[in-house]
Amino acid sequence: MGRVALPISDYVTDTRTVLDNSLRLLHALVDLAADAGWLATALAVMALVQSLMQARAAVPRSAAPPGAARQAPLCDGGPTRHEP
Repeated sequence: MGRVALPISDYVTDTRTVLDNSLRLLHALVDLAADAGWLATALAVMALVQSLMQARAAVPRSAAPPGAARQAPLCDGGPTRHEP
């Protein structure tokens, strides 16, 4: 989100304020969705919060560029130590 040059310096402050407030709003939405039992909504909002925290937009797997390799899982559930 910080890659685009903003034409007016006040936009930087405004953008930061909006993003800070949007995180508070989204956390409240997660609480509301979880309390209401809306799992899909809660998970979707959590993904959006994670995307904002990492400063990149969420891209569905179907929108991945052709030929993009899928990242291997960090843990396959097997033993964590290598034994001789």
